[in-house]
Amino acid sequence: FKYFVIILLFFDNEVPSMKTIAIIPIKSRSERVKNKNFRTVSDKPLYRHLLDKLPDSRFDEIYIDSDSLELQNYCESMGFYFLERKPELASNDANGNDLLNYHREIIDADFYFQLFITSPLLKLETINNCIKFCNFFNISSLVC
Repeated sequence: FKYFVIILLFFDNEVPSMKTIAIIPIKSRSERVKNKNFRTVSDKPLYRHLLDKLPDSRFDEIYIDSDSLELQNYCESMGFYFLERKPELASNDANGNDLLNYHREIIDADFYFQLFITSPLLKLETINNCIKFCNFFNISSLVC
């Protein structure tokens, strides 16, 4: 991990510019934990713990895929793109890969980051370092 940080710091100004987007899938309902994405955690809804960090990220575009009117309004206020969730992708049978494949069909980008709001402690620095790493080494996929 030390080498990863050193490489990113050393090459910070030489990272090629590739179109890098974030896609955050957020369902309005949850089977196991009712309304988990909208539950208040430390004075704000769970989804805001991640989404509030993203305007300061290195993403070229940020997309929220949801079936929630609340999130559509939030996206408009933040300048994020809102993708209305297709009903077949809102079922419990659909998974993250199904969503990512659909998003690749409708959004043109070099790198697609799929972030989950159920990781509210994810730091902006970690997100930005992953973007730099993928861009510099032209990595097609990375799990952080």
